[in-house]
Amino acid sequence: MTNAPDTKFRPLRMEDGIELRRLCISLERTVNVHPGVIDVGILLKLEENGFDQAPVYDPSVRSYWGLVDTSYLRSLFESGQPLRTDDPVIRDENREFHVGSFVTIFGLLEKMVMQRGVVVIHDSDATEYGNFQSIWGLFTISDLNRHAVRSAIYHLLADVEAGLAKWLEALVSDPWEWLKQLEEEQQARVLGYWELSKRLGVDVGPYAALTLSQLVNIISRHGDAAVRLGYQSRSQFDKAKGRLPHLRNRVMHPVRPLVLTQADVAGVHSSVLTLRDLREKVEALLAKV
Repeated sequence: MTNAPDTKFRPLRMEDGIELRRLCISLERTVNVHPGVIDVGILLKLEENGFDQAPVYDPSVRSYWGLVDTSYLRSLFESGQPLRTDDPVIRDENREFHVGSFVTIFGLLEKMVMQRGVVVIHDSDATEYGNFQSIWGLFTISDLNRHAVRSAIYHLLADVEAGLAKWLEALVSDPWEWLKQLEEEQQARVLGYWELSKRLGVDVGPYAALTLSQLVNIISRHGDAAVRLGYQSRSQFDKAKGRLPHLRNRVMHPVRPLVLTQADVAGVHSSVLTLRDLREKVEALLAKV
């Protein structure tokens, strides 16, 4: 059973945007393949560098036909067949990512859940002369580990973390009520932060010391907080928040790859959708405070 598509209208938020054009590799700079007889030198270069796919592109005449998997090129070569421009394998439109002037982290991850590489094509707005397209370049799963992607997710994490802390403070004014929901070691860290900040004259309360992982655990364990937040039950909230601490650790530690496999992309995509939903729920509640 599949979930119904999310058709909710959402205004664009600049912090959710990705400057995708800067992350794409122009086709001129890629190892590209020409139609016709398979060039064994190009094939070996793709395999030796571990490249999963290559654009079918002739830079001398700036002609682009599609994207081809290295493994498929190998099969054509071994069977003595040429690469045809009308081959449906390279003409697969699912391997093109048509974008407008603004691309969100949500849209990018949704596209990359199913593809290890796409050719990004910018569709300009219609004018009296018609519609125009420009190829920005190749974007692959490895590019999801670049800082611009982490930055967009970091802003989303920060929004949710700050919003949850503010909402928790409004919901439970006495911090001693929720401190007992934390492990002793975590209690000691929060209390230590709070006491030190007071001694230094910059007291902002204990809520500022809470991490996203601690915040969602407190909400899960504290009475009906999860239901007040907008979830049907505590178990529904627990299921939604499950991977958020893991995502935060990946984003906050750049030495760790954010994604390595297609399953990783699906996990990150699911988590950022959960974060977006949490942000909307918290903002709606804070607007009533």
